[in-house]
Amino acid sequence: MIAACVARDLEGGGKVRSVRDFIGGFHGFTGTAKRSAVLENSGLFRATLGVFFDGDRVDHAGIAQLLLAMQSHSRLVKPAALGLIGEENFRSVFAEDNADQDRFRYCPPRLRAARKSSSVCPKMRCKSSRRSGTPSSVCSPGALAGS
Repeated sequence: MIAACVARDLEGGGKVRSVRDFIGGFHGFTGTAKRSAVLENSGLFRATLGVFFDGDRVDHAGIAQLLLAMQSHSRLVKPAALGLIGEENFRSVFAEDNADQDRFRYCPPRLRAARKSSSVCPKMRCKSSRRSGTPSSVCSPGALAGS
């Protein structure tokens, strides 16, 4: 998400937003007190989101530290506040951003649960399973057929 924000900020030759502004976009962080606490815990006062990127390198540890600081100063989200989920809703959201609908893949919750509880690909949809004729023990997102 941070990389997408940096890319969007730079698209028109703009300025990369501050970590403070990024945090302010999350529910529960609109007030300055919580943002200041997160910035103090993470050591990112006056930093921009660009601080997490150096060429092709990503500061995963710094991003994880920011996430932990945000989590420690937030409350759990009520399920109703998460909004609609499901294939139709995700398709419409991605269509608004001009995503390639032919490459869109949706994994319904029951299928995700089956993948977590089983050590095999439940529908033999990954490339390695289709080649060998047997389900693979691990299906990575890049291994899905048609990807």
